[in-house]
Amino acid sequence: MQGCDGSMLLEDTTTFQGEKTAPPNLNSLRGFEVIDAIKLELESVFPETVSCADVLAIASRNSVFLVIMLIGKFKWGRKDGLSASKAAATASILGPNSTVAVLATNFQNVGLSLNDVVALSVSGAAVLAVDDDGGGAGKGTPFTFDNQYYVNLMSREGQLPSDQALA
Repeated sequence: MQGCDGSMLLEDTTTFQGEKTAPPNLNSLRGFEVIDAIKLELESVFPETVSCADVLAIASRNSVFLVIMLIGKFKWGRKDGLSASKAAATASILGPNSTVAVLATNFQNVGLSLNDVVALSVSGAAVLAVDDDGGGAGKGTPFTFDNQYYVNLMSREGQLPSDQALA
């Protein structure tokens, strides 16, 4: 868990256990085969140019584009991580059921405030407006810029308990 360096894509080696099987990532991170296919295709056209971190940035951008139909501007050339840590991921990644106290403590541990927690939570509102697995409130409006996310939170129908705890 070293930041936006693509370390979550690294497989276990003899020198480290990767982040894929860290408890907070189980049943959370998925689609590695899609990322692997994208990386393979890009490597065939641009050998040793596009990093795993770049692939994640591309996939993230395209995912957001599909959800809210906006294109972000990204600069390419991030450096890939050279190691990963299951222990660090287990200790650092917060689950969707985290309480306000847990969120605040973990963010404070990296120099961020409760205001930062709220800002980062709200910044994901457009993505969270989609109920893609049938498990959430299903009252999202992913293709409309509105306040439905907040309405859902205020009526105790937020999709993530950690977001609901902040309301």
